[in-house]
Amino acid sequence: MNNRVLSGYITLGFLFGVALLVAVQYFSADRISRLIEGNEDVLNEYRRSKILENLQKEILLLDRNGRQILTTGSNRHLPEFNKGVTVIRKDISDLDDRLDSTVSVEELTELQRLVNLKLQLTEIMFDSLKAGGRPVSEKRLAESEAFLLSERINNLAARIDTGGRAALQNKLTEVDRSGQIVMNWNRYVLVLILVLLVAVFLVIMYRLKRQAGLIQRLNESEFKLKNAVRVKENFLANMSHEIRTPLNAILGYTGLLGKKVTDEEGKLHLATIAHSGETLMTIVNDILDLSKIESGMMRLEKIPFNLRLLVGSVVDLFQPRMKEAGLQFSAVWLTEVPGEVRGDPTRLTQILTNLIGNALKFTRAGSITLEVGGREIGDGDVTVVFSVRDTGIGVAPDKQKSIFERFNQADDDTTRNFGGTGLGLSIVRDLVALQNGELKLDSTQGKGTEVRVSIPYQVVDVREMKQVDEQLPQTVSFRSGSRVLVVEDNPINQNLMAHYLQELQIDFEIAGNGAEALEKVEASDFDLVLMDVQMPVMDGYSAARQIRNELRPDLPVVAMTAHAMVGERERSLRHGMNDHMTKPIRKDKLMEVLARYLAHPPAAPGEIRAAEKSDPVFSWIDPAYLRTVSNGDTAYERMMTAQFMKVLPEQLEALTAAFECGDRRSVSRIAHSLKTTVSVMGLDSHLKRNLDALENGERTGRDVLCHVQRVAGAALKEAKVYLEGLEP
Repeated sequence: MNNRVLSGYITLGFLFGVALLVAVQYFSADRISRLIEGNEDVLNEYRRSKILENLQKEILLLDRNGRQILTTGSNRHLPEFNKGVTVIRKDISDLDDRLDSTVSVEELTELQRLVNLKLQLTEIMFDSLKAGGRPVSEKRLAESEAFLLSERINNLAARIDTGGRAALQNKLTEVDRSGQIVMNWNRYVLVLILVLLVAVFLVIMYRLKRQAGLIQRLNESEFKLKNAVRVKENFLANMSHEIRTPLNAILGYTGLLGKKVTDEEGKLHLATIAHSGETLMTIVNDILDLSKIESGMMRLEKIPFNLRLLVGSVVDLFQPRMKEAGLQFSAVWLTEVPGEVRGDPTRLTQILTNLIGNALKFTRAGSITLEVGGREIGDGDVTVVFSVRDTGIGVAPDKQKSIFERFNQADDDTTRNFGGTGLGLSIVRDLVALQNGELKLDSTQGKGTEVRVSIPYQVVDVREMKQVDEQLPQTVSFRSGSRVLVVEDNPINQNLMAHYLQELQIDFEIAGNGAEALEKVEASDFDLVLMDVQMPVMDGYSAARQIRNELRPDLPVVAMTAHAMVGERERSLRHGMNDHMTKPIRKDKLMEVLARYLAHPPAAPGEIRAAEKSDPVFSWIDPAYLRTVSNGDTAYERMMTAQFMKVLPEQLEALTAAFECGDRRSVSRIAHSLKTTVSVMGLDSHLKRNLDALENGERTGRDVLCHVQRVAGAALKEAKVYLEGLEP
């Protein structure tokens, strides 16, 4: 039964119930009206009965007083007699007012006639007494019609009372029957309503149960889809890595051979190999970018950069290829555009490279022009418009909307004649959308194409740009005697922070968990606390709250966490922390935080040079981060690598045991700690997604754990090779 039919049935049932209730209420109102009338009749009958009873009593009193007056000739009872006459007349009048359907009009009229007649005859007898002056004998009095009427009056009054009671009883019986009918109908309606409610309840419960089943199936489908997306992303990442490694070798050795081969044919072959390798590398990069955009992992930077220098470098990049193709290529600045803006220079370079490369591919003769203009939008913001115009083959009007779709080109002939995957413009569209920009296409088939990209940027102050151009962290003068408490449970991260702080000549202590940190804060004076968030015994949030509420309200506490999710900084601030750093901790970021809370005004710029080494090609580990941290200290690199090789197997063993026992809390804690461990050797790109899944308690199978074990095993082998290369 579909929703429309079900809604129709429910509506009809509702309307039927309403109509039935209205009918019952109408019927009940009529019966209740009759019941009210019956009650009023009962009240009238009661009052009439009282009047008749009083009338009979007054008639008897009237006869007694009249007899006393007539037989004795005394006026002593005359006031009582007159009073009785008045009461009798009033009772007769009240009876006339109490006339209803239960009393015969003829009988009541006859009663009134007899009473009036009796009163008239009695008055005649009194008049005779006054005229003659002699009392009336008892015999004559007994035979007088006035006194004989009393019996007829009493009998008629009794008959009227009895008849009224009988008629009233019949009416009450009818009213009771009507009331019973009303009650029965109300019961029937109540039962019907209950049946309808039960039916609607059962239907709703059935629909809810069915909906719950659909939601469950939808959740299962969503889970399978997420797994499929995760598998796809892992596959793309692994395949990219596997393809990129031999490609680097191919391109590298091709460059080396190009210096040795002198004959033209050999150079032609090498150029073909190099071009094919570069094309394949571009495809791999495009697929990776596409995967990042789909998964929402494409990170945009917000850093100052020189717009003119960037455009100039892109132009210089394409000038040799333009000359080789015989095309005129130039960059034109249409309006005054700020030289320094804040945004993502890498993605802008990617957009311009894709657009110019696409124009170069489809232009056989003529020119390609890059035009740059801008318009202010207020509050220090500017929209920069980049226009790439060519004189190429153009795009048919019916194909212009589809060329920005993935794996789509204007037609099949385009793919055969010009090659390509159809990903470049799709990536451009997505990158522009991520930066809140606009993309427009204007093309005429056979004449050329113009693609306009508009991206908003923030204008950067020249002084800020000068600081950025230095590209190196400043030498900071810290306050004398500054002490820092590092709260971290991971041994590798403890050594990393110790190395940083020793290099900066800052006194520090290390605590392994939140509880130990509270003891140290209570026992010693510190100027800053660097607090890991997830630790055993007591987590960083709880420790920060106690420091803030009970120990040192003014002590700065900075969170250090491997969580990079949106809102993590706000969560840290809500728990009483002053700032937030995301792992892996880099020296420049640490110095920014230390300078914020410990430093004097910055001194003259310094210079930090990382030692340059010639490494073997590693498939898994990336020592670049470790070198940045060590600042050329090979002894520190050896120590950290050895500790990595020692800690990683222990954590893997603990993770496996917790996973086998179904201990989700331990799995989450160990996975979180592993993030720091693997980041030291640059394994984030290989393991972060899997460790996130284990930490967040997602429904993960053994394949996730096996992937972590496989990557970690390969990384340990490469770390051993790297450690051997560090030996003096």
